[in-house]
Amino acid sequence: LENSNLKLNELNEQLALLTHKDSLTGLRNRRFMFEQLPKDIEHFQRNRESMQTQGKCVALIHLDLDNFKQVNDQFGNSAGDSCIQQVAGLLIRETRGSDYVVRFAGEEFVLVLRDIPLELVAQFSYRLNELVARTVFNLPDGHRTRLTCSVGYAVYPLELLGGQLINWEVSLQLAEMALYHVKHAGKNGVATIAFDQQVDAFEFEDSSHVEAQVERLLSAGLAHFELKNSR
Repeated sequence: LENSNLKLNELNEQLALLTHKDSLTGLRNRRFMFEQLPKDIEHFQRNRESMQTQGKCVALIHLDLDNFKQVNDQFGNSAGDSCIQQVAGLLIRETRGSDYVVRFAGEEFVLVLRDIPLELVAQFSYRLNELVARTVFNLPDGHRTRLTCSVGYAVYPLELLGGQLINWEVSLQLAEMALYHVKHAGKNGVATIAFDQQVDAFEFEDSSHVEAQVERLLSAGLAHFELKNSR
């Protein structure tokens, strides 16, 4: 019976690993992120005073490869898969052991950087954008190609009047909105959303209408996109 329990535990561990892993890249998947991120936030909150004294935060970086359909159309799906694997390798090399990289969707990735100094987040995002653009991707048939990416980032917690954003889902949505802004602005760049000092955290209590709330703040001049395009 004891052996059976041990085997069952091993199988459960293997199953958990499989359901938390992306089969193409070996990266973590969305399911892992949505299970792990609340735990990371809870850990941050428990150590909040110490973390903030050190100027640290949790950073969420959303990266999407630009015009990726062209790679599949021109070279085939196996070439596209190879590029995604190579980008995954690049992202893993650039992150620390305490961070994790998630294959969020087809050619989209999310990086969760735990306990990172706030002033390094923008710098790190720019570096990823430049590294992808500088990389020559070797394809299975011997061809080579270049790619660019669009990056949106946000941090948790976000300093706002009357408190801070307690909801990590809001930070994730802000990173995604920043990413789409880069796409609309011509791609191949990095963006984040900056808020005026008079914006109250109360604005974001309802995380189901974040986009509409941000649009209103943008229109009122109480928020703006900080965008850096690479050319």
